[in-house]
Amino acid sequence: MDKIELARDSFRLAIATIRADARQARAWRTDAQHFFQSKNAAYLAMMELLVSQNKIADAFSYAERMRGELAQRYLSTRARSPTR
Repeated sequence: MDKIELARDSFRLAIATIRADARQARAWRTDAQHFFQSKNAAYLAMMELLVSQNKIADAFSYAERMRGELAQRYLSTRARSPTR
């Protein structure tokens, strides 16, 4: 396995772990927004790797996943906060 394949597998595992932790944090009703503030690095690294390989569509797919996670975090935080 070359370094790029190893990096891609590592990023995939990190992203899968982040997603599993996100589900757990929501189940525990923890403040998911604060918990995941620094968790976007794996998504960004995967996107950079894919762009460097000219796999733009795949990079865009990860960008959309990250955007979806951010939206879900925002909406779950808003749903739990008192209305003003």
